[in-house]
Amino acid sequence: MKRRSFLAGSAAAVTGPNLLSQQPLPLAEAHFPDRLHQFVWRNWELANLDRMAGVVKGQPQRLDQMGRAMGLGPKPKLTEDQLRRIYISVIRQNWHLLPNDQIMQLLGWTRDKFEFTLKEDDFLDIKLGPKPRCELVIYEAPNEQTVRRAAEMRRTIESVLGKAHSLEGEAPFAFITRLSSLQYEPRRDPKLRPSGDQVDVSGWDLKPGTGVDPRITSRFGEYLRSAMAAAPGKTGPVVTFDITAGADNGFAVDASPKSIRVTATNRDALLQRSTGCRMRWNHRVDRGYDKAG
Repeated sequence: MKRRSFLAGSAAAVTGPNLLSQQPLPLAEAHFPDRLHQFVWRNWELANLDRMAGVVKGQPQRLDQMGRAMGLGPKPKLTEDQLRRIYISVIRQNWHLLPNDQIMQLLGWTRDKFEFTLKEDDFLDIKLGPKPRCELVIYEAPNEQTVRRAAEMRRTIESVLGKAHSLEGEAPFAFITRLSSLQYEPRRDPKLRPSGDQVDVSGWDLKPGTGVDPRITSRFGEYLRSAMAAAPGKTGPVVTFDITAGADNGFAVDASPKSIRVTATNRDALLQRSTGCRMRWNHRVDRGYDKAG
């Protein structure tokens, strides 16, 4: 039996064949002033104002005012790359709010692409469950009641979060750039000096030893340069990296004031040590197993 057939059959066994053919009611979220405010809130960090305004037939500045009235921070402007990646969050956040046509308009997708994604993107349609019967969300100017409720939400946010709610957060998918880069955030306190059981490796030469890919030492050198302000040299003491067979998946560091030898049982263990190093190079032999060190 195919996986999709099994999952569909499991859903039918739980809900019953008749219920699967019916559209359930969307989950009610009565804490929002109305469904338009809910739309603005849910998509504040998922879509740009011009696209949002087009979906609900409103004006971008009006939606911006509604968001700020509820206490939302400055509206982020998403890039094309961010919009391309964030589609699952857009679909999920609007599944119980918008009809499919408005979700497709918010994404800027054709119906074929939308339906293909629901079926083929890791069974997204089964994870979301039956599509609720959602009415169109169309812009209407806030009335006295919705304005009052939005102000209550804003006061609650400000009382709980204080000034933090207005601070600019990390951009969506910033972790991709961070993890893809060989640049490391600074981690060294320039005021500190090595203690009696530590060695400052600034200016030390890094040499690949037995069975070690030179790219590993280059990566470690970049870590020293970027994170520890300890650029490697070519004429100073030497840090040697070796891989030797062993029963344990670990590493050992043999350090002295003039030389350091890092030995690991395999490449992964060596990477674990070299990229997770905290620069505490003891004069004694330091052995570690299955830890970052």
